[in-house]
This record gives sequence, structure tokens and C-alpha cells, in this order.
Amino acid sequence: MTNEFAFREERFGAEKKSQSPKWNGPGQEWPEPHPLPDSLLPVAPFDFELIPEQVRPWIADVCERMQCPPDYAAVSLMAALGSMIGRKVAIRPQIEDDWEVIANQWALLIGRPGVLKTPAMEEVLKPLHKLSAIALEKLKKDTATYEVTAAIAKLRRQHGKGQQNTPEGPRSRC
Repeated sequence: MTNEFAFREERFGAEKKSQSPKWNGPGQEWPEPHPLPDSLLPVAPFDFELIPEQVRPWIADVCERMQCPPDYAAVSLMAALGSMIGRKVAIRPQIEDDWEVIANQWALLIGRPGVLKTPAMEEVLKPLHKLSAIALEKLKKDTATYEVTAAIAKLRRQHGKGQQNTPEGPRSRC
């Protein structure tokens, strides 16, 4: 008996193979599912030292006001900061190669319903949403400017071609 099996046996009870028949394929009904255990493995408390010093008080404030575990706000913050870095920073694990690794971060908040996972995440993501809205407005203005500039350039090209095709030469603007 290995340590892992001993741990499982102690934690979940000895597995008895005779309790449920094996499923042998089509024509046989599925066996009754076993319920999952309600208890969770112990988890170390979140260490605020993992959060950048500049935003640590803000995350502590969010957790205090919402009365939620700091993990939810901190994990959301780390993912948000990572998304802001994006492809601006990469590492090259091999010296003589151009292979680059971009730091992609994925975050997942796990908890029972009602423990304020979503509100904590949304509170932390508010500044990112604000930056996104500002960038979208700038994009709309820049797109409108580009479209006007492109239309003017097109008209100038068309007008210039029209002047060159006349036998008298360019027309005066008077």
C-alpha cells in the first residue's frame, strides 16, 4: 500500500470494488455514481507579499469592504496586470535561438456560490475596463480621422487624374 493510497483510504474510506459493477459497454446500465466528498484539502492562506506593493492596500481594501477571501481579488489583479503587459515583454529561454515565450496568464476563481467571487473580480477589473473604454474611444476618433483623410486623398487623386486628362491642361481654381 503506497502513501497516496493510504491517504485516499483514510480520507475517503476504503474503496470496495464489489460496491458497483463495472460498465461493460452498450446494453448495460451505468452504475450509480458515488457522491464526491464534502471536505476540502487544507490550503495555505494567501500571502499579501505576492501582490505588488503599490496595489497591496487597494486589494486589502477591496477584500475588507466585500468581506471576501483575498485570493479572489489578488488572482484577478495578477491576471489583469498580465493582460496589460501582453506581448510587450517576452523571455528567450535559449541563448542562440530566436524562440520567445510570452507570459500568458490564466486565472480561475474557485469557490462555492455566494462567496463573492464575481463581485471581487469585477471590482479589481474596473480600472482595466476604464482603460479599455478610453482606448475604444481613441480608436473611434482615430478611425473617423483616418476615414476623412482617406476620402480626401481619394478625391484629390480622382481630381488630379481628371485634370491631367483634359486637353487644355489643369483648370484654374478661379
